[in-house]
Amino acid sequence: MTKGYRFDNLNPSVGSEHHAFRTLTDCEKFVRLQGGLKGGMRIYEIEGTLVRDEGGPDGLVIIVNRYRKVQ
Repeated sequence: MTKGYRFDNLNPSVGSEHHAFRTLTDCEKFVRLQGGLKGGMRIYEIEGTLVRDEGGPDGLVIIVNRYRKVQ
């Protein structure tokens, strides 16, 4: 299982592909650069099957098996 982090105003869809950051720290840094979480957005930890690794801090593409709200 691969673990990643994403932010969105909707829960991740189990069984769907989602792009994700490699670490919570990288995700939080990007959220700060965007001006913070807005309009009901949350940060989620997602776990699932790695589809591909595009490199960089936000380069994971994961088919979600489960998720949990971090913030």
